[in-house]
Amino acid sequence: MPQLILMRHAKAANGSRDFKRPLTRSGREEAFSQASPLTDRVGHIDLVLVSAAERTLQTLEALKSGGLEVGEALPSEDLYGAGWHEVVEMLREVPATAGTVLVVGHEPTMSAATGLLAAEDSPAYGQLQFGFPTATAALGRVEEWAGLDEGGLYLSEILRVAR
Repeated sequence: MPQLILMRHAKAANGSRDFKRPLTRSGREEAFSQASPLTDRVGHIDLVLVSAAERTLQTLEALKSGGLEVGEALPSEDLYGAGWHEVVEMLREVPATAGTVLVVGHEPTMSAATGLLAAEDSPAYGQLQFGFPTATAALGRVEEWAGLDEGGLYLSEILRVAR
C-alpha cells in the first residue's frame, strides 16, 4: 500500500510578505529533527508535493540535510493557497508507481486534510485532537492515489517535534 505523509512547514519568521517568509533558526532545527524519524519509518520518499512558499521549500531542504532521501520534488504555487480538497485532488493525480508521497504545506490545510482523510478506526486518529503544530507530520497508508477520498487514509502515527 502506498504511504502518505502530510506535513506542516516548520516555524517561520514573522513578516508582511507571507509567501517569502523564511524559517527561523528554530524552524530549521525543527525540520532537521524530523528527518531521522521519517527516515526510520518510511525510508525513501518517492515524490514530494511542496508549496512554493519560502518556508515550505526550506522545510524540505532541512529534511534533506537531515538525511531524508527524496526522489522528485514538485514545488507548487497552487499548494500555497490550497484547501484540503485541492490537496486531495493533487494526490489523486500522483502516479500509481509512487510508493511514498510527502506533502509539505500550510495550516489549516494540512490538519484539515489529515482529519478528513483519516479513517476513524486508524490507530492515530485520536491524536488529531492535540493539534498540528509546526513541523508536524502525519503518516499513514492509502489503498491507491487515484481513488483517494475522505476516510481513505489509515493514519498510523503523528510525529510532533518535542518542544
